[in-house]
Amino acid sequence: MATISVNGREVIVRDGLPLIEACRQAGVELPHFCHHPDLKPAGNCRMCLVSVDRIPRPVTACSLPVSDGMVVKTSTPELENARRGVLELLLIHHPLDCPVCDQAGACRLQDYGMGMGPQRTRYHEERRRVADKDFGPLVGTDLSRCILCARCARFMDEIAESDELGIINRGDRSELVKESPGGFDSNLSGNIIDICPVGALIDRPSRFRALSYQLRGRESHCTQCSLGCRIKPGVLEGEILRVSAVQAPAINGHWMCDRGRFAHLGMNRDRVLTPKIRGRDGWRETSLEEAALHVDRGLRALDTVGLIGGGRMDVGSAWLLQQWMRQGLESGNLDCRIGRGSHEDDGEAISLGDYGLPLGLPKIEQAPAILIVGSGLSRDLPMLNDRVRRAQRAGAWVGSLSDAASETHMLAGLIGAMRSRIGSEAMAQWGEQSGHPPEGLPVEGQLLVLVTREVEAHRQGALIRRLLRSWSDRDAQLLVGYPHPAMGRTAGVLAGLLPWMGPAGRLLPRKGKGMGFAEMTRPAQEGGVEGLVLAGVDGFGDGIDPESLVAMVQSRPFTVVLASHWEPWMEQTQVVLPWATPEENGGDFVSIEGRGLRLDPVVPAKGASRLRVLNALFKAGNRKDWSLSELKNETEGLLLGIGEPIELDECAPGLGEATASALWPEVPEEIVVGLGGAAPLRSPEIRRVDVLAEAMQRGLI
Repeated sequence: MATISVNGREVIVRDGLPLIEACRQAGVELPHFCHHPDLKPAGNCRMCLVSVDRIPRPVTACSLPVSDGMVVKTSTPELENARRGVLELLLIHHPLDCPVCDQAGACRLQDYGMGMGPQRTRYHEERRRVADKDFGPLVGTDLSRCILCARCARFMDEIAESDELGIINRGDRSELVKESPGGFDSNLSGNIIDICPVGALIDRPSRFRALSYQLRGRESHCTQCSLGCRIKPGVLEGEILRVSAVQAPAINGHWMCDRGRFAHLGMNRDRVLTPKIRGRDGWRETSLEEAALHVDRGLRALDTVGLIGGGRMDVGSAWLLQQWMRQGLESGNLDCRIGRGSHEDDGEAISLGDYGLPLGLPKIEQAPAILIVGSGLSRDLPMLNDRVRRAQRAGAWVGSLSDAASETHMLAGLIGAMRSRIGSEAMAQWGEQSGHPPEGLPVEGQLLVLVTREVEAHRQGALIRRLLRSWSDRDAQLLVGYPHPAMGRTAGVLAGLLPWMGPAGRLLPRKGKGMGFAEMTRPAQEGGVEGLVLAGVDGFGDGIDPESLVAMVQSRPFTVVLASHWEPWMEQTQVVLPWATPEENGGDFVSIEGRGLRLDPVVPAKGASRLRVLNALFKAGNRKDWSLSELKNETEGLLLGIGEPIELDECAPGLGEATASALWPEVPEEIVVGLGGAAPLRSPEIRRVDVLAEAMQRGLI
């Protein structure tokens, strides 16, 4: 640690910390454009000049590491004059279009110019103009505003690990260029919109629709994957126009993925707003009550019925659905594990840890060795993949096993990789199987194994899971995580949306067990259910191709869909009911690291709320309907039953909506104060599919 003096005030900070961050800890916010705590220092803008003893001239605080005994002054006539000079230079060539600039109201140059810049220009020559470039359909450009801070290029190089952006030429001819016209290859590219301090890079779909200060909206969490990144939707007249990342060190840091940022673009297209019933003359719209009666009569007329819950399910909706199936329709055929290929471990007592991470997200960056089993982590969970890359940049060993060649390659490779670590006796039963293990896997020390959704549908997926559980029991330093991309899976597991397990992990008696996903979705004539309810299932988001969905619904006499958006495969179903999106409905969610997330509605629901639709189904079957307060009491009880985690991570205060003491009551209160509701879980599961490019090809965006 180092003790320094900032404007006469002594503070103790970490040795080597950038001086600009040390000043911030001392309560002094230095003006800056190019500095960002997640990026390497650049010193491009020269706005953060400070005076340091023993250094004869002003220095940039962003590029100077702290050392013990520093005496720093941040406000002297010399420094203020230098900053005014920098601002005057920047404003010479910057277009004065603040009234129509998307960054207006959230622009550093605007703030600094009003606070300390010159009131009149002394420059009357021709000003610099830069032609805009094609950065794709999602990132707009107005490069005449660019002040060459290089934040965007540095982000793409250091965080996204893509060299698509750079600055060429010198002096007043310098300009930002992209390697090739069109969209970015990285799924983190939208973050350059957030970090641009002057509006040179903007959210293209919302351009000219609203200025920053016109947008309203409270902070929330993203439900596009199971991490629950902290976000702030920008809302105008009941519509989400823009989404930006909110700093949350324990979850997403400063960034978010492009799927979470731009998924709202399809929110209001092809909506299902009224119930529809398909008859001999085609589809007709009807009332919710009539549609619910039609569903109840249709399902009760069949011998076997089942329900599948989608990937963006909240805890309350999942609990009501399993109540409707088990008590209303007296069926135990239900599952929230879409795409699950093997159910050999069904019937075992599981916890949410079997569907999550063994470490909190910040701890993953500190893992000395990480083995990824399967592929698709960067596609399914980009922000988790970013944590793995950070660990690799910090010196961690990172290896991967995929199944590109054959069905046995992944299992053989895993056995070969673990042979030296687990021991020959434990491996004797597997003979000479070795596959192609990654080189250099550590024999000792902590090893984190992340099993992706590719393993779930693998022919030997259940065997791989059992092996990893067995090995982790033998080796305390072997931590296994199953990062599933669907937020609704943890909600469904907690609420009892499983064929053999009720709410809060309660195992059902043998006679109460039902069919799982694979069994239910077989053709009815081959033993599958005759009536199927698909609640919130999104073919694109849940990773089921349209052909499989069509085959699934065509092979049975009666299919009901609860959906927020219309998809072509729904033409083959019998009833479609409206289903509010998480942004409209809100609710309680649980992330894969055990973080309780309570979402308030961001925009008004376009159709009926989820509770209203489900109550209509209860009433149609002469069952008790539920009030919002009753449902909240039930979900709070479920959250209290999550159970005690194996350890608690240190997390930034205030990031979780449910407190850690509420989620894990066995932990003493003094331990969890300020932890923000996050704690790691234990071990195994997975799933999800493609992102923005495919959505655009399909016309969703």
